[in-house]
Amino acid sequence: MKEVRLDLFKLNNENDRGKGRIKVLIDKQFYRNCLKEIRNSNAKNANIAQEMNISYFEFMKSLENNLLPIDSLAKLISLYGKRSKLTRDSLENHFLSKIKKIFCNSGKAFTSVNCIDKLTEDLCKICGAIATDGTLHLEKNAKGNGYLIELSDFYETNVKLFCHWLQKVFGIKANYKRHRSGNYFETRFKNKIVFRYLSRILGIPIGKKSKFIKMPEIIKNSGLNYKKAFVTAALLFDGGVIFKSGYYQFSSKSLSLIKDVENVLIECGIKPDHVDRLPDKNEVYRLLIRNKDKLKKVLTNFLPPNSTKYSQLNLHINGFEEIKDLNEVMKTLNELYPRFGKSLIFSDIINLISDGELFVADDLVKKLGKSKQVIKKSLNKLEKWNVLSSNKSKGRINKVWSLNQFLK
Repeated sequence: MKEVRLDLFKLNNENDRGKGRIKVLIDKQFYRNCLKEIRNSNAKNANIAQEMNISYFEFMKSLENNLLPIDSLAKLISLYGKRSKLTRDSLENHFLSKIKKIFCNSGKAFTSVNCIDKLTEDLCKICGAIATDGTLHLEKNAKGNGYLIELSDFYETNVKLFCHWLQKVFGIKANYKRHRSGNYFETRFKNKIVFRYLSRILGIPIGKKSKFIKMPEIIKNSGLNYKKAFVTAALLFDGGVIFKSGYYQFSSKSLSLIKDVENVLIECGIKPDHVDRLPDKNEVYRLLIRNKDKLKKVLTNFLPPNSTKYSQLNLHINGFEEIKDLNEVMKTLNELYPRFGKSLIFSDIINLISDGELFVADDLVKKLGKSKQVIKKSLNKLEKWNVLSSNKSKGRINKVWSLNQFLK
């Protein structure tokens, strides 16, 4: 697995001033040894400070707390490089490996994150989530810029996973909550360092991006494991199971992103069964996977087992596994297919049929106010899962539906 180094010096902005400068916590002994070697060439502390673009006071302070502005670290590498036979890349790798943490600001605005100097799969998942259901907002106010990161999704497990990836990669805790509308979950937090990781180093656009977003070049040009991680999050946030058919669909307003996801799926041996080349009336492109063997590969290779969408697809592929309690079936279906607005969910049909009365599809159409096509597809799906059973009595044209006898 080839490592992909991240250019941490892109975190710097020449307009950053004072406490707003991004600083790195460098290994104490390494920093002192480095300065000792520079001094051996008769360089004085005042000259070293000037070369590093910090005041003499800041330089002496850095000897106490081992904190350096990241642009000063770049200048220190150049200064050290004049006395070293190593290449610039080798030097940067060596120095960056000695960074423990990255800091910014003070007081309530104080930010501290883990130093990530190489691409990781979880970092790629964070990118995939932001690329699909997240936004980077650069808010200008009287105090300067506010670096707001937000992400929302209908499924709580998705937002929870995103917060878990943030904790694992950057060591920060982002809280999430249900939106006041009750229709989705969201996380919103300000973090200048993470914001610049995503925008400057990884290339996620700031602001609205739905029509032109694509897989970041640094990920696209990396190993398959990193591309798979990005697509995992993309399929999780902008993909989903079509509950009537069990097919898996990925949707986006960006044709570039559709192509990126398609290419990675093909590279993993999953050729999509259909890909839109023209958008629909809502300017959305769709990628569809229908084949059962391909759906199994999506389940095992791309969907996290602790996500709702994994459980949904697993149910469509494998059905219920030895569940004999009707209440357990209803609980599972309500968790996997929560009501959204006035949409029909499977439990609506089960509630009617579980009363013991026999129904034909037309009866359910009248009682539930849904189209015959929707009702029939739902009935067939519930029969496939062994929740309902059907039979055609002599002289009847339509199937009669009832609750499967093993359910109590």
